[in-house]
Amino acid sequence: MLAIQSIISKIQSLFKKLGHTKTITNQSKSNFKVSRFTIRFKLISIISLIVFLALGVMILFTSIFFNDAIRLRIQENNLSLITVLGNHIESELKKIRQSSKIVVQSIKNSNNSFKQNEFFQENNSYLYIGLGSLKKGIFRTTHEVYNEKFFANSALSKQKIRLSYQKSREYIRQTKGDFYVVYNASMDEIPIIALSYQYASQIVVVYFRLENLIDALQKSVTGLGDVFAVDKKGKVILHKNSAIIIGHANFLKLAIVKKMLESHSGAKTGQISYTHKNTSYMGSYRLLNIGNLGLIATIDADLVFQPVKKIQFNNLLIVAIVLCLSIIIVFYFSKTITTPIIELATGTEQIEKGNYDISLNPIYKDEVGQLTSSFNMMAVGLGEREKMKDAFGKFVNKEVAERVLRGEVKLGGEEKEVAVFFSDLRGFTAMSEKMSPENVVQFLNAYFTDMVRCVIDTTGVVDKYIGDAIMAHWGAIGGKCDITQNAINAALMMRTALIAFNKRHKGHFPPTRMGCGINTGPVISGQIGSDVRLEYTVIGDAVNLASRIEALNKPFATDILISADSYKKVKNIYKFAKMPSIQVKGKTEPQKIYTVLGHKDDPNCPANMDAVRKLCGIPWNGPIKKSASEKEEKFKIIS
Repeated sequence: MLAIQSIISKIQSLFKKLGHTKTITNQSKSNFKVSRFTIRFKLISIISLIVFLALGVMILFTSIFFNDAIRLRIQENNLSLITVLGNHIESELKKIRQSSKIVVQSIKNSNNSFKQNEFFQENNSYLYIGLGSLKKGIFRTTHEVYNEKFFANSALSKQKIRLSYQKSREYIRQTKGDFYVVYNASMDEIPIIALSYQYASQIVVVYFRLENLIDALQKSVTGLGDVFAVDKKGKVILHKNSAIIIGHANFLKLAIVKKMLESHSGAKTGQISYTHKNTSYMGSYRLLNIGNLGLIATIDADLVFQPVKKIQFNNLLIVAIVLCLSIIIVFYFSKTITTPIIELATGTEQIEKGNYDISLNPIYKDEVGQLTSSFNMMAVGLGEREKMKDAFGKFVNKEVAERVLRGEVKLGGEEKEVAVFFSDLRGFTAMSEKMSPENVVQFLNAYFTDMVRCVIDTTGVVDKYIGDAIMAHWGAIGGKCDITQNAINAALMMRTALIAFNKRHKGHFPPTRMGCGINTGPVISGQIGSDVRLEYTVIGDAVNLASRIEALNKPFATDILISADSYKKVKNIYKFAKMPSIQVKGKTEPQKIYTVLGHKDDPNCPANMDAVRKLCGIPWNGPIKKSASEKEEKFKIIS
């Protein structure tokens, strides 16, 4: 036998290299459940989520900042536009007042130097200038001039002008001091504004065509926007679409008009976003200093932000494309990880099944490749360990070998209660003299194979072979439950196995008989020997007594004898025959022994010792009073 201490150190060193720090139990293995989410799925999900979040957050904030920048720029453009147009309109209104005031001064003072035709020819937008006063709420003129040439070429007439300002006397009544009154006086498909202001104690009314101002609006406003002027009642005074002016449209219902009129006495400018007829608008307004007018610039927000939405859609499309490309790239990249891992998992399953002759090819020279290479080394190491365990188990009990390999067997000894078993073949010396050495070895191998299986099947440990004898024990390794019962069961199984052995080898080997001795008691178990050679065994008085009891099978013509200590533990399980008490060397007190007939619940259990002798072919010539050795008395039958 090899030196166990050396074997232990080598195997423990191998275990440390292989990383076997603890044994995986069947229970922990059965509790493990494979997840539905594979590594490839997790990689694709995590990277896709990172890409989606990164691009999504970037696009979100870019869109927000871009929208805010465009909104601010539109509002600034609107405000700048109405500021320029407002200054232009105020300038035109002041110019109208100044020019009309010169005309009024000329016609009031009967200044013959005023040339009416030349004035209207140079100022073709002027239609009518009248000077008068309010009498009983009705405007009555004292002096008036007309654009005769325009009237001649249109349906417009002096009578319509007079009728118009009579209908608009509500506006004329508001004329006080330096306050301008401006209102829509369009007629006959001609966009016209009327301007009234106080001159001395009288009122001047001017009718003015809007073509020039409309042209200025049309040139200033883009296709997406709209600019118009309204009075304090929301009536349109100026618009790029002359039809709206001619139709005397009222925009009071617009949110931006309401907002402007509500702030008439507050801020002169403002901005607002609103919805009208399911369309979103962005608008700016400015209150003019003349005529109690307000100038408003609006733009269709949906149309303005349509390019922005298109950009956002394109960005989302880019995100989708990048995400798909990422998934494809990660999918194929993950194969470089998952494929070797799947191979490792498959290889691990093969190792679990006991197939250690497996070698994986490291495809990539990365950490996974390093792991694959380590797996191959581990498989080789485990295979060598298994071969070592199998080889070791042929020289030492397999249970002992496995516990030694796991480092569970302590150096030295420890006291335990053990059931010790000895068996011996009867007449083997004489039988072996008639057989060749090869047949002797063949016979012993066949015999030990059947007998040892009985010991292993009852969780026993074969301690050693002593020639044709077997020493075994129960309880030194493993659990302590029913050790005596297991030892007796093994002996009964050996009885049956030996009968079958003799029948099976009849004619080839001579018939043989055996004797078994069992004793239960305290022993010292452990690794015993020198620093050169160690042996796992049990020693103690209980071992010696079991050996002495086994020797009594010959004088008593029995096959299974047990001590009184063993009998007390199993007396209700088996049928026994009490044998005469004996005096054993080394013992001062007489020893009671019992022969085992069989299980109480076995219907084929022999009824007495004669039936056992007949079953096993044991001759009986009466008990021998002393041991066979004449030099030394090992036992003495005293009763």
